[in-house]
Amino acid sequence: MSSTNGTHAAHPRTSVAALLTALLAACVAFQLNASMLSPALSSISRELNATDAEVGLTQTAFFTAAALFSLFLPRLGDLVGRKRVLTGMLAVMTVGCVIAALAPNISVLFVGRIVQACRVRSCRSR
Repeated sequence: MSSTNGTHAAHPRTSVAALLTALLAACVAFQLNASMLSPALSSISRELNATDAEVGLTQTAFFTAAALFSLFLPRLGDLVGRKRVLTGMLAVMTVGCVIAALAPNISVLFVGRIVQACRVRSCRSR
């Protein structure tokens, strides 16, 4: 039963604003991960001594992993809490970015791109 005297209205709006800011930042980061790599694919293939096909496979792996994460992460958010899942996904995506940025070869880049695919879009709102 909800109270009409306004006691529940005092819920901190800052947590909602912080969550929304984090969600928007993560969405922007995911979109940059998805699109900004394409112009650099030839440079990456030269730097990592890989073929264009191998580097292109990292993009395919990224989008495939993102699709797979979007299957189970929303339900996980319902079970353990969206804030907890959102924070975890941001941390995992950050680790993936570091792995991909420091990749000495195409195999490590491949792993980093898969880890990067853990994305925030999976936390849908009701």
